Amino acid sequence: MATITITLQPDKAPAKIFNASQLAEAVHGKHLEVDWEEDSDKLIESIVDDLIKSVKKVVTIDKVQTSNMDSRIKNAKIKTKSISGGKIIPGKNLVKFKVIDRDGTDDDGPDVVPVSCEVEEPPEAPSAALSFDTLFETGEIEIPSSKVASLVKNDKKNKDKATSIYERGTGYKGHGPTDSIKALHAHVTSRTALGFKWHSGKLVIVGVGTKSDGAAPDSSGYNWVT
Repeated sequence: MATITITLQPDKAPAKIFNASQLAEAVHGKHLEVDWEEDSDKLIESIVDDLIKSVKKVVTIDKVQTSNMDSRIKNAKIKTKSISGGKIIPGKNLVKFKVIDRDGTDDDGPDVVPVSCEVEEPPEAPSAALSFDTLFETGEIEIPSSKVASLVKNDKKNKDKATSIYERGTGYKGHGPTDSIKALHAHVTSRTALGFKWHSGKLVIVGVGTKSDGAAPDSSGYNWVT
């Protein structure tokens, strides 16, 4: 597991400034998830992008409310970045955010704000001998819902993932069961997934999921189109 340290320099404008205490409150209980990138600089940029998407937008410290935390972070610059403990690898990594105190009001704030970050496995490339279009046309991959079929057929990542699931065979269980759709699920990216099941040796794609904090119970954290 690598430790990634990112120093953020907020904009000095009153509507854009923030400190480490406010960031710590905004990310409390949050977990970052990003897609794999071979380029570590791009991967770190993706981590900050996911931070912006994940933080609580309004925080309150000592009865003082600060709003628009997401846009405040978006306007900050990545001042420095470093990686220790080895290379960033797929799986769990630790991110430590530092915030430059632009107005000197956070002397008692945390030195670093730690956040766990899950880096997805590199995208799976199915065997050149297999084609999603052929498997779909011959019925080896079935998609009963026209809405789901459209989402899969018009997205290369979804097509490649479906083909890779088929290639792994009926013993493949993906990332586990999702009770709300009565199927298994497998990650496509850090924020999307396919719901699937096996029937008589054939792969049945039953849903396309998008990660959401407001997802229904037993949905594995996804809003599902089925």
